[in-house]
Amino acid sequence: MKVKLVAILYAITICTGFQRQPNKNTPAPDPIVMEIGNLKVSLGEFKFVYEKNNLGDKNAYTAKSVQDYVDLFVKFKLKVQEALDLKLDAAADYKQELEVYRKQLARPYLTENKVSNDLVKQAYERLKEEINASHLMVAVGQNASPFDTLVAYNRIMDYRKRILAGEDFEKLAQAESDDKSARENKGNLGYFTALQMVYSFETAAYQTPVGKISTIVRTRYGYHLIKINNKRKSNGSIKVAHLMLSLRNAKNQTDSAEVLKKIQAIGDRLKKGEDWHSLCSQFSEDGTSRAKGGELEWFTAGNMIPAFEDAAFKLAKNGQVSEPVLTQYGWHLIRLIERKGIEPFEKLEPILTQKVLKDDRSELNRMVLINRLKRENNFKEYAESLMLFSKYVNPTLLQGKWSFGKNNVELRPVLFEINGEEKYSVHDFFEFVEGAQKEQPEGSSPEVYLSNLYRIYVDQKLIEYEDKHLAEKHKEFKYLYDEYREGILLFKIMEQNVWAKSLVDEAGLKTFFAQNQEKYQWKSRAKAVIYSLENESILAKIQEESRKELYLNEAMPVPATVFSDQTVELKDAEKHNLDQLAAFLLNDTLSVVELRGYASANEKVEFAIRRIEMIKQYLMNKGVPARRIAENNRGQIPSNAFPAVQNGRVDYLIFSKAKKTLETQFNKTNPLALKITEGTFEQGANDILNKAKWQTGEQKIMDQGRTYWIVIEEILPQGTKKLEEVKGAAISDYQTYLEAEWIKSLKEKYKVVLNEQEIKKLIKG
Repeated sequence: MKVKLVAILYAITICTGFQRQPNKNTPAPDPIVMEIGNLKVSLGEFKFVYEKNNLGDKNAYTAKSVQDYVDLFVKFKLKVQEALDLKLDAAADYKQELEVYRKQLARPYLTENKVSNDLVKQAYERLKEEINASHLMVAVGQNASPFDTLVAYNRIMDYRKRILAGEDFEKLAQAESDDKSARENKGNLGYFTALQMVYSFETAAYQTPVGKISTIVRTRYGYHLIKINNKRKSNGSIKVAHLMLSLRNAKNQTDSAEVLKKIQAIGDRLKKGEDWHSLCSQFSEDGTSRAKGGELEWFTAGNMIPAFEDAAFKLAKNGQVSEPVLTQYGWHLIRLIERKGIEPFEKLEPILTQKVLKDDRSELNRMVLINRLKRENNFKEYAESLMLFSKYVNPTLLQGKWSFGKNNVELRPVLFEINGEEKYSVHDFFEFVEGAQKEQPEGSSPEVYLSNLYRIYVDQKLIEYEDKHLAEKHKEFKYLYDEYREGILLFKIMEQNVWAKSLVDEAGLKTFFAQNQEKYQWKSRAKAVIYSLENESILAKIQEESRKELYLNEAMPVPATVFSDQTVELKDAEKHNLDQLAAFLLNDTLSVVELRGYASANEKVEFAIRRIEMIKQYLMNKGVPARRIAENNRGQIPSNAFPAVQNGRVDYLIFSKAKKTLETQFNKTNPLALKITEGTFEQGANDILNKAKWQTGEQKIMDQGRTYWIVIEEILPQGTKKLEEVKGAAISDYQTYLEAEWIKSLKEKYKVVLNEQEIKKLIKG
């Protein structure tokens, strides 16, 4: 056992002799440009934030620009220092938010971006081609012993020799492959493209010419031989609907023939022009898609059963329906909805990046990363400690029940170290193994499994070390992290000292408003309605309609409430409609509703009255004032009325006092026929009113090809604004005042020291 484990570990140790050379060119220390309280700001930090916020500014690094930013930055740091003194950074929600951000920020530094980018581009190029291949597999687990692995390898090698000597690939796959599906499909996998197979299998398929047999391919499933049957340009993606009739027994030919007759009959009805959705709803036995007209999600080659996929991609025109197609699930009719080619790389890149990160090809990225981290961080491994593994490994590891003597002094020796700072013992690794072990498949080797766990442990510790030292190694990371960390603190302290205070301090706001009333003055104002007409021919009709007090709101239809004879009860669905009506009326205070009640020809008129009263009360209980509910008893519905209105009912008409409601009425055929603007306007604030006479009354003007009918109802004189009229602006100004006063107090509380000499060096020109 010891010899086997040493051999396994040798493959790991030969890659670990990395030594980091000391940096002989130590960079000069970064000068401090300002100190605010206990916070020190380096030149590098200031330049990073300054350039980030002045990117593309032609005035960047002028004396004024630099000084303005110094002032701004000092204020920012004063607030941060106050937040730290108040221990806002100790709050649990702050720590949680910061940790989430740090993980996102660290991710690009803990990957090999060039490798990832190359893999994404490679995947995109491969998506342009689809491959039809067959394979023969000899199963062998990832944790199999060297002996079992060699046996499997020799077996696949023998099969390859036999195939190259002329033996039929399909027959051999059917007879010998450990992929059980080969008994039926002779190893044929149908068409596939990138990101549908494990990476090593995919790569071998793309590198092997049509008609040829690949070299031996190793995946986590075992060893493979791949025969390339065909390669074609990508068919892109396709969206189809299907109508399926299930088979009770896929192997029963009589059953299949009966189902085929049924689906052929449905196909004949489709050819005669019957509606696809109707037939699908009636006959399809795919319960998940039937209600959607049989519609399936978009798919590409390799995502569907080959027979179904082949038939789908042969459809040329949208709406075309296939002949019946047989799969193991039943007989199908397939209808093409839409197809599209491969989208541009720029659009697919984010999606492909995520897939590559989750795909097993990301292991290439990880290998390059780990090797770099070993070089950069002086990774050192102790072979004599590795030898201890063979003494403690046993088959219980494969059952997930392995344990070790935790007080054993023999396990204290260092196993590996990183930069001479962090050292990990055999004991540390064994503790990891106890927590990480899982039951393994039959045929696995405890020695191989332990060595694989060791590789995972080493990788984990190297990445943890790198993550912990990112701020030291990458200034940009440090600056971005500090910027976000301090940004959260700034938000919290501003919320506490300025924003929240301005909203709850009514007395302070009123005092501030009273002391600054000169800032809140109205110019002369006009209460006006402006009608913009595309065609003057409708002006007379608009003038007639506008003089009404209420306007029918056709944009707010409400379903009628229909009653069974002799009843006045509301059903749940009707209550839901009334709840929506009540919500609308409460939100739009200019609207009213008319309740038009009808009794059926078989009822007394009093039923119409009772229903109106009941619905009115329901709306009032929801908060709608009685004055905004009009009652209109229309009596009995004539016996010769259209059948749809035979039942007793209540109809709803919505009226509004808002003149803008007229737009719906006049824009039915032309959405640009009429536009109405209604409100109170300060002199000079509205372009159209600027061209009209500033006086009450009606006027008509032409501007840019449109007719404007202007009705000025009242001219309001200049005067002081009320707080309620400008509360938003007043609160904003009050916040600015509170912040300025707060900054004054912070400057008195914390010492601010500027290194003017270094700051002046930043100025250019």
